[in-house]
Amino acid sequence: MAIYHANIKNFSRGKGESSMAAAAYRTGVDLVDTQTREIHRYSLRRGVVSFRMLAPKGAPEWCLDIHRFWQANEAAESRANARVGRELEVSLPSELSPGAREALALALGQMLVDRYSCAVLVAIHAPSERGDQRNFHTHLLMSARQVGPGALGARAGAAFDARGGAGADEVKAVREVVSGIVNTHLAAAGRFETVDHRSLVDQSRAAAAAGDFERAAALNRPPTRYRGKAITAMLRKGVDPRVFRHPAVQLPATTFDQAVELAAQSGTFVPPSAGHSHASALADHQREHSPAITAASEVYKSSERIEPLGSLHPRGSGRGALNQVPSPTALHLSRVARLMRANGNGAEVLNAEAEMIEAWLENLNEIARNAVIGIGAVPGAQIEPVLRSAMACASVRRVEAHASSRYFFESAEELAAAIAEYAAAYKVPFEAARRVDIARSELLALSGLDGRDPKVKAVRQELTKAKALTTSGARYGQDERVRIAKAAMLEAQRVIETDFPTQGNVRHLLQNAAPLDWRVAPRGAPGSSLRLS
Repeated sequence: MAIYHANIKNFSRGKGESSMAAAAYRTGVDLVDTQTREIHRYSLRRGVVSFRMLAPKGAPEWCLDIHRFWQANEAAESRANARVGRELEVSLPSELSPGAREALALALGQMLVDRYSCAVLVAIHAPSERGDQRNFHTHLLMSARQVGPGALGARAGAAFDARGGAGADEVKAVREVVSGIVNTHLAAAGRFETVDHRSLVDQSRAAAAAGDFERAAALNRPPTRYRGKAITAMLRKGVDPRVFRHPAVQLPATTFDQAVELAAQSGTFVPPSAGHSHASALADHQREHSPAITAASEVYKSSERIEPLGSLHPRGSGRGALNQVPSPTALHLSRVARLMRANGNGAEVLNAEAEMIEAWLENLNEIARNAVIGIGAVPGAQIEPVLRSAMACASVRRVEAHASSRYFFESAEELAAAIAEYAAAYKVPFEAARRVDIARSELLALSGLDGRDPKVKAVRQELTKAKALTTSGARYGQDERVRIAKAAMLEAQRVIETDFPTQGNVRHLLQNAAPLDWRVAPRGAPGSSLRLS
């Protein structure tokens, strides 16, 4: 039975693809891109049976030269994300003779030339040595633009890019035309096999409607999936792709070792970092299952005094108005602190987590610094005293609260999130006014151009959008967001100062101390130690 396969692929410069590289690979020759000075070397590859250029009637003679034409095809596109080509890949029936397969490939290429007025490179590839020996196929590489007496012209194959489902309809139409051409050549060769472009579901329904229930049952199967060149190459080398696609699949150690060895030989194997090595994982496992933590875990499970993780401070019970979801790190540190406090070993365990706590604190301080930088970058915006107070509260070290207070880590993160939200809401009106000023300046600079000029239209649209953000309705919504964010920040600050007090009042420090430095104190500096006694 002849196998039907027809796949359409686009080549885009934005994805790093090149029509010259595609042409070199499909023809098995070396092509030089004179613009980028890149040499596409494929003269040593095997499996190319034949190739030929086809062009519309009246096209220049150089369109039949693969070197000159694909160089011109690349030069015709100036955009960084331009489509540089399109390809139709079709399987050629193995039941046909080599001459009949070449005639079929040329007929398919000529169909594309006539349908889209483009140049087409027809390349026939034979099956690989260790692949399916029926896998004869042709690559029909289409030019990005139409070809005529004046060389390259308008975009070719625009029907594929049509919206509203028309592009998909064009793909279906081409697949149907391809199956008709293939069946015509099979019949001309005296073969009774046929191919069908329809899906297995449609073919099964048609067979059932015709009364051929045996064929309908045979077609009622899941379709085969395209493996791709990467998985196909792995299978040819004897490597099980499940090692890479499904890490949870348990395979023999020899299979995994062979895969690692092949990856190392090809230069694609990247060894894990020291923090993710097997030795590091064993050390983490041993630390997490130490006797102290195991005993505390048993206390946590059996104690009715310890509050379960699912009921941490519901909305409106003193955690602020944002209802911020704590990060996994904060939840982990808070959980360990509660366990160790119940077992009386809080200081010992949190000392082991000192590095994680230090990184966590640095992340919170980074949020505060970014809030200040973001406001300072907007003309006209100033840092309000309430924001300075909240940032000072967030920057105070509360080492004694790490193991002695409940929910410190979650509350500290909520304060940092509230600061970031307030800063973002506070900037919106100033940024909107700035957008209006910039758009007006650009429109003034383009006053000498016609009002129908695309640049003028674009600037006017930007000015209209910017003005929409400065209307009374928009300002009301912005002010409401600022009010809510400010209330949430003040509430989060109140929770921190009430539940986790420190020596000295933060507001008193703001009034009497020198300007605050929002940088994180380096390790070893006064006040930066996390060592607990």
